[in-house]
Amino acid sequence: VQALNQIYTNNPGKTPMEFHKDNQQLLSTLPIHLVWGDADNVTPVTGSVGQFYTALANDADSNVSLNMIHSGHIPFDEIPECNEFMVQWLD
Repeated sequence: VQALNQIYTNNPGKTPMEFHKDNQQLLSTLPIHLVWGDADNVTPVTGSVGQFYTALANDADSNVSLNMIHSGHIPFDEIPECNEFMVQWLD
């Protein structure tokens, strides 16, 4: 319901950086894996969110990992084979 409210009221909510800052203790205990499209025009890897997660993935002490693939914003729809990255990560 909150997500729909944000869509209809044009309220994007917290940025990922704000969310991580506000939930630092919890998120430091959860593994996070991202599959990111290098041609994503909605949330480009070169933008602030992409740079944030790339930095976390490159930090050896972080619990964040990242697979970069050649796709756009929704790699799981564009290249279903990329689901294998998530399966490998879950194993």
